[in-house]
Amino acid sequence: MKPPRASTLRSERGVSLVEVVVAGMLLSITLLGLAGAAGLAARQTYSAERDMELWAAVQWEVDSLMAANWSTLAAGSDTLVFYIADPSPVLNP
Repeated sequence: MKPPRASTLRSERGVSLVEVVVAGMLLSITLLGLAGAAGLAARQTYSAERDMELWAAVQWEVDSLMAANWSTLAAGSDTLVFYIADPSPVLNP
């Protein structure tokens, strides 16, 4: 039986340096994409939380206006001042 050729042994030894570099680049690109997606998800979550807080405050104000005793308002009074999670008035008298 003949001994195996050197070229046959070389092709079966393992992966080449080029394959390792290409695999490393693909892994790096994938990880950078995942990091970008995670950052975007974090920003969207923060924005959704702020929106939820805002609309909860608006709903609270609407509920308080609906529950107000409108019969006690003075005739001709058309000024209304209310606050939404901020000490500055939304509508000034």
